[in-house]
Amino acid sequence: MTTGRTLKALHVTECFAGGVKTALEGYAALDLPVEHHIIQSARRHPDKLTSPNPDLFNTISELPYGHVAAVKATVEAIREVQPDVVHAHSSFGGVYGRLAAKLTKTPVVYTPHGLSFERRDISETKRFVFKQIERAFSPLSTIQAGCASYEAKLLESLNPRSTVEVVPNAIANSESFTNSRFLSESASAQRSLSFIGRITEARHPEMAMEIAEIAAKKGFTCQWIGDGDADMKQSLENSGIHVTGWLTKAEMAGALENISFVIHTARWDGFPMVILEMLDARKLLLVEDIPALFECPREARFESAEEAVKKLELLLEGSLKPDWSPVTDLYNQRTQANRLLRCYQAAAGIE
Repeated sequence: MTTGRTLKALHVTECFAGGVKTALEGYAALDLPVEHHIIQSARRHPDKLTSPNPDLFNTISELPYGHVAAVKATVEAIREVQPDVVHAHSSFGGVYGRLAAKLTKTPVVYTPHGLSFERRDISETKRFVFKQIERAFSPLSTIQAGCASYEAKLLESLNPRSTVEVVPNAIANSESFTNSRFLSESASAQRSLSFIGRITEARHPEMAMEIAEIAAKKGFTCQWIGDGDADMKQSLENSGIHVTGWLTKAEMAGALENISFVIHTARWDGFPMVILEMLDARKLLLVEDIPALFECPREARFESAEEAVKKLELLLEGSLKPDWSPVTDLYNQRTQANRLLRCYQAAAGIE
């Protein structure tokens, strides 16, 4: 994976939190001949957990909240860093990064980490507008790099003439589970069920509450590891789901030792890091059956709360053993590193 010289990449995002934060720090931690610089904010998710790791990024700068100011600051960052490629992330970051790259004639890679027109918590009119904005900006991308196969398909549909690549989400040391069959041996007799992530409309808390109501009658205890919207959090707690709030890495490691099952509910998604993290932790996992997660084994997908609980019991019995290897064969660090470097080289015009 050598290019003959070290490339410089400038990451641009206004959503440095959650899965985007995990993904960007994952890119920066890869063993590649790439310097990673970042201009960022957590405009949509301001909290104390979002500061970039200074050990991973060569430079870190703050992205202003105003749209015009953000574009100007990104232009200034490009002129200061002199990157070989700008890597723009998320919806607004995608606009800021691509506009600034155009103004400075810098190649740009764009990764949405979940396209805004896929949202199901907004009107059809807003979704149409977001889709047209994405379509209008797609020609400004030198390469469009979806974080998942489904995201790449959506990017291709916006602009069939664009260059699209899949740079799959991955977690550190994820090669440890590549080509392995996910086994049910990690299950214990304890009926402990967890939902994990930020509490938002995207995470479909209503489905989680329906599952918890049925599961509780069958002896399962339920918790949501994470935090988010105050009203949704209260609804979860009122339904009998214990909400832990955000946990540190050490607290999360302790929590994982005491849970058997994880369910990922979602109304829309990219390819969430939590799925890969739970596979790596060898937790028994079910996911809501949405288009973005079509690569997950059919046996592990559910369409209703009743189906989810039925499959929980089959997992507990050991009679249901989903094969996750098609997912782990793609969503691992080796594939991610190869494709990320290939994108940067191609965008920068380096053979």
